[in-house]
Amino acid sequence: MASDLVDQFGSFVVVLGLHCQDSNQIPWNADRMNYYTNFLGFPTWMIDGELDSWSGTPPWSAWDPDTTARLAIPTDVTMDLSAVPGPSADVWDITATVCVEPGGLGKSMRIYLAEALDHFPAGAHFTRNGNRQVAPTEDIVLAAGACVDVTRTFTFDATSMAAFEDVSIIGWAQDDLTFGPAEVFQASQMWTPFWTEDIFSDGFESNGTGSWSWVEP
Repeated sequence: MASDLVDQFGSFVVVLGLHCQDSNQIPWNADRMNYYTNFLGFPTWMIDGELDSWSGTPPWSAWDPDTTARLAIPTDVTMDLSAVPGPSADVWDITATVCVEPGGLGKSMRIYLAEALDHFPAGAHFTRNGNRQVAPTEDIVLAAGACVDVTRTFTFDATSMAAFEDVSIIGWAQDDLTFGPAEVFQASQMWTPFWTEDIFSDGFESNGTGSWSWVEP
């Protein structure tokens, strides 16, 4: 289950839960459900946009080994998240700094930024990092050693503000394909109230180019 993935892989994996066909469904989640339903049905679980579980096939017992196997696949993309307060407590400007490591391979990517609310709705042990909103995406093209900033303004609703310590921003850089499977090259998660990142991408899943600090575009 999603909670087990967070508990076991929380320092290495970002988990985003999509509620569908219940009172917590948002339009973005419904769009994703409809997209998958057109050809395979709505998946129970996906990792990196590649491996999938459709209604428990493969079974939940395969999730952990599949996740471990996927973590061994290298990437040359890094992502760091930051936040700047807006005009009120519920408004924040969120920036994803996306880079391709020196010595990596230039590529085009689609950048996503989403708000997640952990333990939502309350009372269910498996409700982890529930998707509350997704900002408009941005397609970018990066050469090796280059970086780009993608900034979006988030306004958190009353439900999120009432449990602000459980709010996080999740970002991911994915292959900009029209149809899946579309590989997720990198992801990151930033938690309130101090907007600190759980997952630091420098050197994470390195593609043999080694750890690095800052690269000017």
